[in-house]
Amino acid sequence: MCLFPGQTILVACSERALELGRILKALLLVMFINMIFMFITGRFFSGFFCLITALIGWCALRNEAEGYAIMQVMCITIMSGLLFIYSLKDTVDWQFLDQNLDNPSKTTKMIWLISSVVSAFVSLGTLIITKKLYDELRESFNPYDQAAAAQSGGSVPWGGQAQPAAGGSDQSGSSGGGARGNYPSSFQPFAGRGYSLRG
Repeated sequence: MCLFPGQTILVACSERALELGRILKALLLVMFINMIFMFITGRFFSGFFCLITALIGWCALRNEAEGYAIMQVMCITIMSGLLFIYSLKDTVDWQFLDQNLDNPSKTTKMIWLISSVVSAFVSLGTLIITKKLYDELRESFNPYDQAAAAQSGGSVPWGGQAQPAAGGSDQSGSSGGGARGNYPSSFQPFAGRGYSLRG
């Protein structure tokens, strides 16, 4: 769902959202590099988890010009929280490394400890930044404009008003004036006869 969504929902990027996005990119880069050391020490599950989280982050933040993918940002928030728990577990397992591995070298034990601590701090930082970024994007998100754009075949860059597809007309109802332009074109007010219990 996160890596291959049916329809990506892009939301406007404010100045604060762009700043949080740059910080998140740096954290995801450190997470990706730390993944290599996890594979070296044989922690394939944690390394694969870091890889998936970094890929989802790249998919969410790759298009600054049109906006960030809010659903994928939410997905990173959940996965970074799980990764933080796994990192704490790996840090505790370091004390029993002699039992888990056959005669581990001092280098292997040192890489295990450093990568576990780095993963814990990076995943915690990612959790905090993605939660702030998700809250920032949610303030700019307008589901009615997204629905109108999907029906008209257009797009909603920067979370603004729905823009119709080429050669089409704006079906969002924004030309009608008033608050009606905030609803998708499928919305039809009740126009039938009213009924009463009095007959």
